[in-house]
Amino acid sequence: MLGEVFWRAGPERERVQIEGFLRRAAAAGALTLTDPRRAAEQFVSLVRADVQLRQLLRLQTEPSDREIEIVVEGAVGTFIRAFQRRPD
Repeated sequence: MLGEVFWRAGPERERVQIEGFLRRAAAAGALTLTDPRRAAEQFVSLVRADVQLRQLLRLQTEPSDREIEIVVEGAVGTFIRAFQRRPD
């Protein structure tokens, strides 16, 4: 039960917000999405990368701002390349 409370208050809430943003971007014609929920989950996974897991496992010290920036830029670039609307 505690896990479910955590899930709904954190990761699920985050996913719902990102999914809403992606739905609006798709409706505006900026993205091509067949499954906005899955796309939101994929985006979150890209952004978290190994940096988050290494932190959770205490395998490294806190990442630098530059390391976080590199991960986020890579995630956003990968996501956009995968889902950007292609000219007809």
